[in-house]
Amino acid sequence: DGQQVVTASFDGTARLWDLETGASTVLQGHQDEVNSASFSPDGQQVMTTFAFSHTAWLWDVNTGASIVLEGHQAVVGNASFSPDGQQVVTASGDGTARLWDVKTGASTVLEGHQDAVASASFSLDGQQVVTASGDGTVRLWDVNTGASIVLEGYQGLVSSASFSPDGQQVVTASSDGTVQLWDVTTGGSRVLGSHQGSAYGAKFSPNGQYAVTASTDRTAKVWDISTGGAQVLEGHQGSVTSASFGPDGQRVITFSNDNTVRVWLLNGQQIAEYPGLGLAVNPQWTRVATVQAGDAFTPENAISIWRIDDIDNLLIRACQRLRFYLPYAPGLSDSDRALCYGIPAQLPDE
Repeated sequence: DGQQVVTASFDGTARLWDLETGASTVLQGHQDEVNSASFSPDGQQVMTTFAFSHTAWLWDVNTGASIVLEGHQAVVGNASFSPDGQQVVTASGDGTARLWDVKTGASTVLEGHQDAVASASFSLDGQQVVTASGDGTVRLWDVNTGASIVLEGYQGLVSSASFSPDGQQVVTASSDGTVQLWDVTTGGSRVLGSHQGSAYGAKFSPNGQYAVTASTDRTAKVWDISTGGAQVLEGHQGSVTSASFGPDGQRVITFSNDNTVRVWLLNGQQIAEYPGLGLAVNPQWTRVATVQAGDAFTPENAISIWRIDDIDNLLIRACQRLRFYLPYAPGLSDSDRALCYGIPAQLPDE
């Protein structure tokens, strides 16, 4: 519901934060650095993974009770909930993925890869799982039977794979920088293009017409699925660690290790920037959480919550600054002077 943020920390804890009050609840009991933390679709559970542990933990948000998901023989590097929140899929360095029942903790092993599984995620209907692996392959798994189809074509690590909204296509990204599109029915593929560095985090837009990837080359790219054309989102001064579409499909948010979070239009125009390392954006895309490292004056890491304006609000904010400049600025045409005509003077909640 966008009312809480969950954070993961190297101090071995995860925390639930109330966005209105700033109060937090500690989820503790881990014996390892917490590498990731994410909510279930209904917001009633949190899943955590670790830097070195072979387990994932499920937490009840209301009671703080936890279930330890044990069975992998190597680090669990990736975990995600099914769309209905009844299952979790984990990817591990032991070369397997596992499907877990969130109520009982029972698991089904998905095995067949010959190297570490880098990512695992569900289709939107929850009936399939796609995995990407260091063995250069992608596998499509039937959740009910455990049967798999192998998609081959890469020569190195496939870092990420995800389904299109209709489940008919898969987009993948690789350590060699290439981005490919796969037909789920035929297994056929085509290369959309490539980055100048390793590519990861491939995701579709809500309407399935675009995909976005992040890269160590300091860019993200928006790919047109029908044409294969790419719009480069450039401006970050460090690796882009994550890129994802907003619910309207018209904006992309990028997190980077240059200590900024940026929001872009699909044409590559940057429309907002927030300081700090990106933690999370709420489902409604109205707020983004960032963390800024402590210093001599503020030794603890500080978490900030930033408001994300939609396009209409961005126009209002821009015109608040330009409204008294445009009528008197030299060299402007009549149409330029009228840019803010009809734009409200204040935001709806001001």
